[in-house]
Formats: sequence, C-alpha cells, structure tokens
Amino acid sequence: MEVKDQLRQKKKENDVIYKDEISFLHSLIKVLHIAYSVLVMMFLVNPLILIGYKYYRTKEWDLVLPFLILYPFDSHDIKYWPFVYLHQIWSNVVVNVYICSSDFILYTCCTFITIQFRLLQSEIKDLVKENTTLKNFKTSFREMVMWHQDLIRCTQTLEVIYSKSILFNFISSSVLICLTGFDVLVLTDKIMVISFVSFLLTSLLQIFFVCFFGDLLMRSSMGVGDAAYKCLWYGKEPFVGKNLLLMMIRSSKPCKITAYGFADVNLTAFMRILSNAWSYFALLKTIVFG
Repeated sequence: MEVKDQLRQKKKENDVIYKDEISFLHSLIKVLHIAYSVLVMMFLVNPLILIGYKYYRTKEWDLVLPFLILYPFDSHDIKYWPFVYLHQIWSNVVVNVYICSSDFILYTCCTFITIQFRLLQSEIKDLVKENTTLKNFKTSFREMVMWHQDLIRCTQTLEVIYSKSILFNFISSSVLICLTGFDVLVLTDKIMVISFVSFLLTSLLQIFFVCFFGDLLMRSSMGVGDAAYKCLWYGKEPFVGKNLLLMMIRSSKPCKITAYGFADVNLTAFMRILSNAWSYFALLKTIVFG
C-alpha cells in the first residue's frame, strides 16, 4: 500500500513537471504567433496609410513600399508598384514563417530536454532511500547514468544543428537593433516610427527567447548535481557516495547550446547583445550628429 502511494505521488510530480513546461511553451508560441502576425500586418497596412495620408495633405499620389529596396526599374511607377508591393509582402510572410518555424523547433527541443532533466532530477532524489540495497542502487544508478548520457547527446545534436545559425543571429541582431533604434531616432514620420518600433520589439523578443530557452536548458542540466547531493547518500556505503560524486562532477559542466563556440546561449549572452547594440548605436550617433 505504501509503495502504491509513493508511485502515485511520483506520477503526480511528473505530471506537474510536464504540465508546467508544456503549458508555458504553448502559451509562448501563441503570443509569438500574434506578435509576428501584427508585425506583418503593420508592414502590409503602413504603406497604404502613408499613401492616403500624403494624398490627403498634398492631393498627389506618392506611392510607398514597405521596404527600401533598389530595383532595375522604377518600382514607384503605378505599372509596377502593385506587383512589387505584393512581392515584398509575400517575402515578409515567407521570412517570418521560416524564422518562426526554426525558432519554435528550437524552443520545443529545449523544452523536451529540460523536462527530461527535471524528471531525471526527481528520480535521482529518490535514488537512495533507507531501505535501498547496494544491488538496487547499482541497477538504478546505471539507468540514471545512461539517461543522463542520452540527454547530453541530445543537447550535442541540438548544438550541431543550431550553433552556426545562432552565431549569425547574434551578430545580425546586434546590427539590426542598432540600426532600427537609430531609424526610430531620426525619423519624423510618426506612422513610420510605429512600424520601426514594432520591428525593434519583435527582434528583441526573438533573440531574447532563443537565449531564454538556452539558459533554461543549462540550468536544468546543472540541477542534476544538486539532486544527487540531496539524496540520502550519507547514510550508505562509501561506494554510493563516490558514484554520486562522479555524477555531480559531470553535471557541473552544463549541457548548453553555443553560438558556434563563440558564446553560450543564455541570458548573459542576451545582455551582451544589447550592450553591443548600444555601443554601435552610440558610435553611429556620434558619427552622424557629431
């Protein structure tokens, strides 16, 4: 009866872990879907509003496009403008879909590995009990080690897939945040300012959540050592403590995703990106305004 109660309690704890992580991921993806959709709509509607506003003031048609792109023809000619406008909007949608897909897969993989690390911590805490024999410990500990190694390999696979793109993301984000902030500073058209501010906020959200989930993965992997320390190893044979010590030593080296080895993907990296963007912004402002 006591064993059944323990199993039931363990199942409830595992369900809570699953529910917390999965519900947060689902809520975040919904919010980001709305944010990206609003951004696309703003770039879609903003040129039309500008055209109508300028016509209202000057009684002249001044055709505007969402993006400042050079074409081998006059893109503001009424013969070409509708096709160029639709092409730019379609390109914007495609880019947002690709970015969302890639980022959401990364978020999902990091969440899955984080859940597994939390479940592993829960199992390690109950690895050593008062009635645990040395034979049972060896069998269970071997399973925990194999589980831990599988999670390390999963993180390494994620690192191989995303490290290069994250490095490019880090570099481009610093430049984009700097240039967008500068555009917001120098633009006098309030409607254009709203679009650039929306783009700036979306860029910040995108790079923040990449760093956030990388940080979440790192912290959950380091929690394995804490779980090993909290189990009742001190009341057992020295063999138990030595094996748990090896697990704690290994978990002190966190599983992490990097920007191709140049920087760890965590919240510290996000602050560094903001710092670099501010430095570029201050330099650009000094060069332009003196």
